[in-house]
Amino acid sequence: MDDKKYERIEAIAFALALIPLLVYSVHVTDWKSSYREMWYVCLDYMGQGALYGGQPFCEQGGPFLYLPQLIFKKLFGNFQILTGIMITALYIAAFFLMTRVSKKETGKPNYAFIGLLVLAWLYPWSSSYNYPFGGMILFFGFYILYYSALRFKEVTAGILFAIAVYVNIAMLMPILIIAAFYAFRVGLVKIERNESKSFKVSIRYKKIANIFIIFIPVLLFSILFRLMYPNIFKYIIFAHLEEPVLTFWQALKDMVPFGYVNQSVFIVYVVLAFCFLLFIRTFSVIPVLGALEFWVLLNDHQHFGGLYFGRNHFLTFLFIILTFAILKEKVKRASFERIALYCGLFLVIVYPAIVPLPFAHDFIGKKLDTGISNFQKEVGYGINFVPKQDGNILAEYPELLTGYDFDFDMERLDVASDTEYRINIDEFSGPRLAKLGVTNLTGWSALKLDEAKAKANEERLAEIRSLMHVKNYSMIAIGPRSGATLIAQAFEGMPPEFKGQYCKLIAPNMEHLPVTSIHIATIYLKDIKDCQTTFVRMVDYYGRIFDRICKKSRFAANNVVNIILGAVGRQKNCDKGGNFVDNFNHIAFFPEHLAFIFGAMALFLILYIPALKKHNKFTKKSRMIYYIIIIAMVAIAAYLVMKSYSDYREFLGIVGSVR
Repeated sequence: MDDKKYERIEAIAFALALIPLLVYSVHVTDWKSSYREMWYVCLDYMGQGALYGGQPFCEQGGPFLYLPQLIFKKLFGNFQILTGIMITALYIAAFFLMTRVSKKETGKPNYAFIGLLVLAWLYPWSSSYNYPFGGMILFFGFYILYYSALRFKEVTAGILFAIAVYVNIAMLMPILIIAAFYAFRVGLVKIERNESKSFKVSIRYKKIANIFIIFIPVLLFSILFRLMYPNIFKYIIFAHLEEPVLTFWQALKDMVPFGYVNQSVFIVYVVLAFCFLLFIRTFSVIPVLGALEFWVLLNDHQHFGGLYFGRNHFLTFLFIILTFAILKEKVKRASFERIALYCGLFLVIVYPAIVPLPFAHDFIGKKLDTGISNFQKEVGYGINFVPKQDGNILAEYPELLTGYDFDFDMERLDVASDTEYRINIDEFSGPRLAKLGVTNLTGWSALKLDEAKAKANEERLAEIRSLMHVKNYSMIAIGPRSGATLIAQAFEGMPPEFKGQYCKLIAPNMEHLPVTSIHIATIYLKDIKDCQTTFVRMVDYYGRIFDRICKKSRFAANNVVNIILGAVGRQKNCDKGGNFVDNFNHIAFFPEHLAFIFGAMALFLILYIPALKKHNKFTKKSRMIYYIIIIAMVAIAAYLVMKSYSDYREFLGIVGSVR
């Protein structure tokens, strides 16, 4: 089969899969949640000409974030449907321009390949707005600047860049990078290689104007908005810099291989080196941007370990897609380079896309049951020591009990679930804006919940209280979110004589791993003897296992002392413990992720063997190396799983001896 026929079949197959899933993705996107509830009030302020006028809201974006919705609202009375149509149209335009970039860089449009990668992001992460909106506007400007033949393309691109910046200020950094590499494009900086194979760098100062023109629209918009909204920069820039959670220098330390070994660092450096080498050979800025955006992705995932694409990574995804599309045409079909490319594709695109899906999450997080899963269970196993309850049980969610092997009758379990999240200005923007002198918080209250949502919460709250009266629960279990949950609010709202029937226990819990989270579970028991028995068992258990927990996490160990051991005067210290929890948001892969990745890549290598044989690439020498790589990957995956199982069996032995 020749390459052209193969590509036609590939394109048809991808299209048959892509179109239905693309339609489904648009259908399931919740545009109401993607345009945040706290932004609604900003439309009113903008319509009144009072945006950024002292209110402790609207710090999340620039005027162009709200302007389209305000226009839709004034013209049609509703902006949600039109916002969905607008973003869908921008997605389609971005997809088309990406294929154009691919064709200009490689000679082929790569519809199928790019479509597959776009789908990998769209399907699991479709509900978002501000980052995709700003990211696509920036990408359109990038396309015009680098690939169009417009006479005044620098000015046009600059206008689009200015709009992107005043949708989301985070777009400013990639604009600076794009402009810096545009200097090579227009010949401001020229690198030539002479006959002696040495490089000569020359500068044509007349081309400086081409770079300066790009930023004129950004400067003009900045002056205009500063006159219209005097506090605009305090809102969209300084409100985020005031006492930041993670400063630039703190983030930079995580990208340097010292202190502790962060495997993501080495992945990043390999990618950066490879893509900069490709830039020197081709002068295509795409791989450079893709590598830098990959750096951003690894250092900013902040989501329970592993790689997860979210709305903050939309721009990252655009340039990574183009990087893969271009690399695909730079390597020969059925070559070792091609299989390396597909392994990279799996690592960066496919794996993050499937992890949020229920079947993949259950397999990786529960079936493998390694690393983080075991650690969470080890720390939170105090719940397991509650004696078996013969009466009814009410829990926030079933995993609070099943995740720790608690013995109970599932038919007697009622689940409250539903955490009530209240939008409170005091948690993020309010204090920062107040410190900047923009607002006085005494004159403001928290934003109100959507009426339908508030009504539903009140109805559910009343239902839970009714269940507490009727079912006379012998045990009520509340998870780490504690007071923010409906079940906690329902219990606290019960009469004193009802609450007086229960004794209260606090158990360590590591389901929410960031250090800033609440790390306790609250248990109410009807029988005071059960409370006494449980507490004695917890003291015995955590006393025995303290050193194990300390070795993995100083934070978790000290949490155990504060909650359990300190209550009986057993003041243990963990001054030199591990940093598992502290590093959790800065390490890209955990054992269960690595085991899955190595196993999947080994499978890819095995399935690719027939193609290598067909093209006579599977020589005796290469075959030996190939098999060694496969065996090594399988061995690493097996070692990670078996080591975790061995550690877990040892931990269960301690639990059994406490029983």
